[in-house]
Formats: sequence, structure tokens, C-alpha cells
Amino acid sequence: MTREQLLSSWWTRIIVFLWMIVFPFIFILLPGIEMFFGDGEQSWTPVWALIVWMLGPWAASILLKYAGNGQNEQSGTPD
Repeated sequence: MTREQLLSSWWTRIIVFLWMIVFPFIFILLPGIEMFFGDGEQSWTPVWALIVWMLGPWAASILLKYAGNGQNEQSGTPD
């Protein structure tokens, strides 16, 4: 599977939608609002979720970079 096929598949689009829309609301915004208004207990969950949310795409790009380099070396095509 090439990188273009991977990025254009329907399940990749679902993962990106969940990561960009659903994850921040459930793990960052809702606990943060509850803590701000005093309804929920104080915890580090929104901070850790924000860190994971920000570093996740960076880790995925590194993974795709090295996975892509392995495919190019095997197929013999330049980067």
C-alpha cells in the first residue's frame, strides 16, 4: 500500500476526524469546563490529553516517514 492509498482510505479519514474533533472535546474540553466551573474534581487529565493530542501527529509523521523510506528502498524509487 502506497502512502497516497493509505492517506486516502476511509478508515484513515475516520481516525483523523476522531483525533481532530472527538478526542479534544471528550478528553480536554469537557474535563476542563467541569474543573473551571467546580463541578468536577481537579485532575491532570486535560493537561496530559493536550500533550498527547499535540504530540500524536508528530509521532505519526515520524512513523510514516520511516515506513515510507523502507518502501522506497525496497522498490528502488528515489524519495
